[in-house]
Amino acid sequence: MPSSILTRFTVNVAGSPLVFGQPFATPTLTLEEDPNLYTVQLAASATATLWSGAPLVTTFDTFAATADQDCDLEFVVDGGAGDEHHFTLFLRGGGYPLFLCGDGSYAGQSGTQNSFTSGSLKKITKINAKNRNTTLVCNITILIGKVPA
Repeated sequence: MPSSILTRFTVNVAGSPLVFGQPFATPTLTLEEDPNLYTVQLAASATATLWSGAPLVTTFDTFAATADQDCDLEFVVDGGAGDEHHFTLFLRGGGYPLFLCGDGSYAGQSGTQNSFTSGSLKKITKINAKNRNTTLVCNITILIGKVPA
């Protein structure tokens, strides 16, 4: 059964609302089915895989993550191929969200080449995480979903 994700942003600076993302309408994405929603717990300084396809969706059109500790997310592009690529993004603890609007990423360029002209559009195939905290457990909540084909 289809499901929808409605995303709203509220940004306050010193207690006053900041106009952000306007005049756009509130974005809504209709999904193939209910999104996968789960939490992964990482021990202090530990790493773990957050997503690698099956049994969840094998590709995604929306990805959101929040964490209660600072951590790094590693995105594997074209995993298992001879030209597999990796990049990382910081996920701030305290519930700050990180959103991706799909699993496409340009990769394949080398050195200082431009990724848009020298790379090609490939899929993110795996997402890993590393807890930056050396003493506390990190809880990462993931939401991942796919739009109908």
